[in-house]
Amino acid sequence: MDSKILNSTLNKIGARYISLLRKKLKQDGNYVTGATSRSIKKDVRTKTLTITSDDQLIAISEGKKATSKKPSSQMVTRISRWIMKKNPTLRTPKGRFAKRKSGTNLSMKRKIAYGVASKINRSTWKGSKVIDRTYNDLEASIEADILEVYKVEIDKAIDNLKTK
Repeated sequence: MDSKILNSTLNKIGARYISLLRKKLKQDGNYVTGATSRSIKKDVRTKTLTITSDDQLIAISEGKKATSKKPSSQMVTRISRWIMKKNPTLRTPKGRFAKRKSGTNLSMKRKIAYGVASKINRSTWKGSKVIDRTYNDLEASIEADILEVYKVEIDKAIDNLKTK
């Protein structure tokens, strides 16, 4: 079998899948960041199509159950970075505005981030199943494309048998 033809077909299928997946994420009203949308990539190697993305896409598609676990330090760090991107004006326990780079500001920022992370862990949401729905929408065309590649290969094999 000619792997170049199959790989090019798999590339087309992957591009269609990613395009439809991004479109469905917007249609569903999911708040996907640009980084998450750009992280959806395809890779075709040795007659295999692999689609990868950030973990956020799986959380959007599959949902999340509530848990009573303590948030990880990695989660708290990510949320504290997000807080600083929003440029908050934090206050000290005395009610005064804290300096942006002071030690108390850093500990307050971590406490706030820990509280937000704990609230996220306690929350739950139902997934949109966007990954499965996208595949189901493209399933018939994927099968037709793959079948066409194999049909061409079978026709070539039959022609070779007839000439011999």
